[in-house]
Amino acid sequence: MDKRVFIIFMISLFFVNGVSTLNITADSCSQEHVQSVVDQVQNAGGGIVYIPAGDCTWTNDVDIEGLVSVIGTGIDQTIIRGNITQLFEHNEAVGESDNYVEYAHMTIYGRQSGGSNSAIKFYNVNYFRIHNIKFAESQWHSVITGRRVFQGLIDNCTFNRNDLGSSDYGISFAGINWINPPSCGLNYTQNCLNDWDDWYKKVGDYTGNEGSCYGDPYDSNWKPGLVDALYIEDNTFNWKGSAIAMNWGSCSKTVWRYNVFNNRNPDSGGIKPGAVFAIFHNNIFNNTNTEDNTPPNGGLL
Repeated sequence: MDKRVFIIFMISLFFVNGVSTLNITADSCSQEHVQSVVDQVQNAGGGIVYIPAGDCTWTNDVDIEGLVSVIGTGIDQTIIRGNITQLFEHNEAVGESDNYVEYAHMTIYGRQSGGSNSAIKFYNVNYFRIHNIKFAESQWHSVITGRRVFQGLIDNCTFNRNDLGSSDYGISFAGINWINPPSCGLNYTQNCLNDWDDWYKKVGDYTGNEGSCYGDPYDSNWKPGLVDALYIEDNTFNWKGSAIAMNWGSCSKTVWRYNVFNNRNPDSGGIKPGAVFAIFHNNIFNNTNTEDNTPPNGGLL
């Protein structure tokens, strides 16, 4: 699908639902000023929060509900740093409606020590775009994460991770529940296959009443090439390990294309597919580990 058509479609959703919108620029990039403007926009029924240029460290996250987009001034102009679990938590933002949210034009740093974190956490966000953001060298897990994500576009972002402690995925979505079978945990032996099968039918990619992806629009029939998918494209992942993972029970139908994976660990997967459906094409996988001359063996895992 032509990305221009996709973007026009997504932005049009912002205007066709009869939602009154309020666009406000925060007084600074501080968490307090951004949260204050977010609250005003939410109370007005939705709109855009603009974050001005600056370099701010947050000690609390920004909580968002509803039709709220967050736009900075530009990469390395609006700089957000955090030593917290997540910086933006967008919970039940649009549910099953046709609203549209956007995050763009900023640089975000996560934890440098003492645990990993996420930059943006979504739940039930059905229509979104995340673009032109640099997720700078940090201890990430995962940079962009969430559950029950149906349709969106993540493009023209840079994902960097460093080697401080444990650091995992750049992008990771899941369904309602990704808890492992209680009797087996992460044991994949023959004796546990039935337990895994029963568990997967309940919380995996199944759409019954107990399924992770029940309810419209998650249980709708999907045809490749349509707009109703999660598109991850034109991004650069300077990573070590698995840059993208769709965990058990991910409701996303994903298209991963035109990304560059500069992987410093050739023994880990650049992409771990776990979505209901996935399409891969025109991605580049580079092994940048100068001490290992073997071909990259972790493109798809």
